[in-house]
Amino acid sequence: MPLLDVVEPYLGSYRFIGLHLYPVEMDVPASTPLNFSWIGDASIYGSEIACYRYGWDIQDPDDPNQWETACEPGIISAPEKQFNSGIHTFFVEVKDDLGLTTRGWIQINIVLPD
Repeated sequence: MPLLDVVEPYLGSYRFIGLHLYPVEMDVPASTPLNFSWIGDASIYGSEIACYRYGWDIQDPDDPNQWETACEPGIISAPEKQFNSGIHTFFVEVKDDLGLTTRGWIQINIVLPD
């Protein structure tokens, strides 16, 4: 499986491998600008990254229509996003040229000021 490193300047960086069953959970103040970027690596087993895709609040990751992008080789960041309330989940997926996939997901719990 390819390695997937996901970075957000406010939240830090996270490494994923394989298809995780649970998200990384983060509490984030309302209106915090979120700027996710990522990079995959499959060189440890002699493969290359074929493509990436990402999406917000996906209910069924196996449904290609729920992703914001198709799997494309040059997609290594998402546009800035801000939320004022709620729980939102960011998904990013990397696929190598053998068809192996790693999916990372980060759940953003919006914290309102007291």
